Amino acid sequence: MSRFRSLLFPAMVAVALLPAFLVAADAPAAVPPKAAPRCLALLIGGTPGTPMNARLYADWLGRFRAILNGSGTAAADLVLLTPQANLPGRTGDATAAAGQDAIASLAKRAAPQDQFVLILIGHGQPDGSLALPGPDLTPAKLAEALKLMPAERQIVLDFTSCAGAAIPTLAKPGRIIIAANGETEDADSEFAEFFLLVQEGAIINSADAPVSTGKRATPSLLEAYNTACHEYGQWITRQHQPEGATGWIVDGRRTREIFRKLYGADDVPAPKRMMPDKGDDKDDELMPLTPGDKPNQGLWAGRRLPNGHPLLEDTGKSDGAVALGSDGFQSVTGNNEGGVGLLAKQTVLGRPGVAVP
Repeated sequence: MSRFRSLLFPAMVAVALLPAFLVAADAPAAVPPKAAPRCLALLIGGTPGTPMNARLYADWLGRFRAILNGSGTAAADLVLLTPQANLPGRTGDATAAAGQDAIASLAKRAAPQDQFVLILIGHGQPDGSLALPGPDLTPAKLAEALKLMPAERQIVLDFTSCAGAAIPTLAKPGRIIIAANGETEDADSEFAEFFLLVQEGAIINSADAPVSTGKRATPSLLEAYNTACHEYGQWITRQHQPEGATGWIVDGRRTREIFRKLYGADDVPAPKRMMPDKGDDKDDELMPLTPGDKPNQGLWAGRRLPNGHPLLEDTGKSDGAVALGSDGFQSVTGNNEGGVGLLAKQTVLGRPGVAVP
């Protein structure tokens, strides 16, 4: 009997444990927590051509790098390509092949929930290419390289002189494109300076910009675009030139401050400089950038006008919308489902997953 009990007890234990074993076997495997979205970025500086451009490109690239670093972009996920060998944070030379390789490398580490940022600064070619040592980086090459990028939210900040010409090739659902110039424009633009000022929280006259304030630490891309367009137009039209003069009269304290930063160095050609002892340091006055302004009448006589009209495209199916047009400023609202600006309204540079109120 005792022997029977000794044999029976292990069997009873096994039977008792059997339901728990079956439950454990049938239970689904634990799902690992989803990784937090991150930002991966590629900054490319073009061939400067002049000492003045070299100085401006270095400044803008360095500040964009600082903004992305400050937003939490890891050093391994931030690539800076430039022909300017001494620029801090430089990871390699800027060539078309290097740019394509960098996108491919970042794509291997990216996930669908991540944000990918591409920033182009430099001189552009009429087809929208970025001028680089050796072959230029064409929109077609960029579009082909970006096919490898799995990040569903992509941002292209194209501050080249022919940026608008690249939009038809680069436009894609889920991709936000901000271009410094319209499709047929090719002049160097200071728009990058004002976009940076918004991102840095140092925008001027922000209370006068319709829709946008620029005061939040994390402005949406739509807010940054609108405010930068407004202030860029204001800054330019506070400059005027008497007939036959060389250089510019610049009015307004903050406008003069930015002008000196951009064009106050010894590397600046005389036609781009501020005229000595001209203009005033009073508070900046709001310029009437409204439809119907005539460039050669009254206030507009000899006044500088925007030589570029920045574009925003975020639908994947348009040529872009313009806030600063030839007839004045009208903000892009982003209020229409499927319309330009809606995706940009929901996106913050360098901060994937941030909810924008």
